[in-house]
Amino acid sequence: MNLLVILVLIAANNVAAFAPLVTRPTKRATFAQMSATSEERLEELKELDRLFSLQVTRELAASQVYLSGSIWCDQNDLVGMSHFMLMESNEEREHALALVDFGMKRDITIKLDS
Repeated sequence: MNLLVILVLIAANNVAAFAPLVTRPTKRATFAQMSATSEERLEELKELDRLFSLQVTRELAASQVYLSGSIWCDQNDLVGMSHFMLMESNEEREHALALVDFGMKRDITIKLDS
């Protein structure tokens, strides 16, 4: 018998043993989360804006790293690798621009770090 089949059969017979791994929020916990003060919600939104901006910054930083690698490879006659790195740089830049577009459509404040 296949090991995977055996593990599935054991898991099917011991569903209760796996129950602690899956926890669902209770109605009380959900209500407690909803009753957060407006100040707490504002702080959460500020943190989300900060993290969103950080992701855009990281995408652009990755683009610059790939571009730098592309330039170095080109200077060292590694043409194929230079082209690959340039394409990766463009992809990372596209990710950043997609995030910026998303943020601008939803009035998310974006602050780029240097």
